[in-house]
Amino acid sequence: MGTRIALSRVTRHLGIVIVLLAGATACEGDCAGVGRPAFSIDVVDAATGRAAATGATVYVFQRPDLSLVAAVASEDTVRILAAWDQSGRFDVLLEKAGYWPWTRNNVLVETHSSCTTRTVHLIARLRARST
Repeated sequence: MGTRIALSRVTRHLGIVIVLLAGATACEGDCAGVGRPAFSIDVVDAATGRAAATGATVYVFQRPDLSLVAAVASEDTVRILAAWDQSGRFDVLLEKAGYWPWTRNNVLVETHSSCTTRTVHLIARLRARST
């Protein structure tokens, strides 16, 4: 199964849109079709504990130069997957209207094998802005 087909099935299943902006690496040869997200982020409302990913946007910046490697806009899901097949150190920013921005800095994503990464699972507990 090709990378585009696998990515299409994942995004359709999870209801997310993934836009890779820079720094994408493709696996060749024996690694064709193998891919994992660097980040799996569960988004919840801190006060209620309910899923809050709908309408959130995640930005992933690679260190040390903080180049944007992925931007993910969530539609109707609890979990956001981002930065496919990326490894290294990253800063993660999640924004959603009505909530304070959520960040995690200098997060290490390790290489799992010659062509996949070890996915880092994060939980973003969003705090609503006071009106």
